[in-house]
Amino acid sequence: MDLNSEDRDMTWEVAQKTVEMIFASPSLDIKIEFQGGEPLLNFEIIRDIVDYAEMLNRFAKKNLQFVICTNLTLIDNTMLEYCKAHEIFLSTSLDGSRDVQNANRKPRVGSSDGYTMFIDGLMRARQVLGARACSPLLTVTRTNLNDLNSVVDEYMRLEFNGVFIRALNPYGYASTNMKALGYSVDEFVSAYKSALNYIIRRNTEGHFFVEYFASLLLKRILTPFPTGFVDLQSPCGNIIGGVIYDYDGNVYASDEGRMLARMGDRKFLLGNVRRDSWQSIFKGSKAQEIVKASCLETLSECSMCAYQMYCGSDPVRYYTESGDFYGRRPSSGACRKTKGILDYIFYLLRRDDDEINSVFWSWLRAQC
Repeated sequence: MDLNSEDRDMTWEVAQKTVEMIFASPSLDIKIEFQGGEPLLNFEIIRDIVDYAEMLNRFAKKNLQFVICTNLTLIDNTMLEYCKAHEIFLSTSLDGSRDVQNANRKPRVGSSDGYTMFIDGLMRARQVLGARACSPLLTVTRTNLNDLNSVVDEYMRLEFNGVFIRALNPYGYASTNMKALGYSVDEFVSAYKSALNYIIRRNTEGHFFVEYFASLLLKRILTPFPTGFVDLQSPCGNIIGGVIYDYDGNVYASDEGRMLARMGDRKFLLGNVRRDSWQSIFKGSKAQEIVKASCLETLSECSMCAYQMYCGSDPVRYYTESGDFYGRRPSSGACRKTKGILDYIFYLLRRDDDEINSVFWSWLRAQC
């Protein structure tokens, strides 16, 4: 791919209409997250969107936040100073040690040592924005599946407070490389349990460090409070909690829906900001069909499941697996993965171990 190509850069016309549609939402809370590819390749449009959104918000008075998802290899001080001035958070990707990062996150230009470029960008970002202004996201592939303890050690060495152990999803680039990158549900659940045990042990040794997926589930189990996590909602957070505005103005139910469109399947395309209204996109028949399909209380298997109140449903994932929005839970990898993790968390809770309970409640207190 030519990084200088502009054929997939968002134009100001699309950006303006996108921001206006975002502010048409009745929600009082708005988070605009810039994704890619690499959004810093088009930093000019990021500035235009932030400036325009802030101008509109002088009148709308919404709780407005911005996040840039970046691999940090292109970040410079000019960008960072702008981020600081506008309170923009950074989200990045860290998959483990130097060897793992270089295997999973090869730079398209410049040095082949993407790990060093990542560390340089991280240190620069922390110097300007502060120690907690950049959050990493882990993707578990075959490369690091059986060495998650080392991944945890790397996160701790870099002074992050936690990790979200996230299974590989069958979309986009990953779907065409599953033989090399993928693994079974049982393999992931086994690796997850081992890593969770390791994280708990490190906490009991005096190192505060959170496994964020377990923390979200524990909040659902042990408290009356919601998590806001899209995958653990019924109806799911697609459309209701967030959507994807693509560079060409197309609006998708989720990022996974956008990735399916890249592969030729536009099932989750809701409309386009240049020709459709907020009402027709968010209250149209396609949006209603998707949201309806994500209500656990009405779905076979889910309606009778003991874990219903702690879980959620993603029509995009089930459509990818089975060909329809509702899916077939007994054969669903996503369902078996979540059940496997919930089984283990309830096992740990039933042990009623004082040290483990103390670790879990420390994670929950940190969310307050």
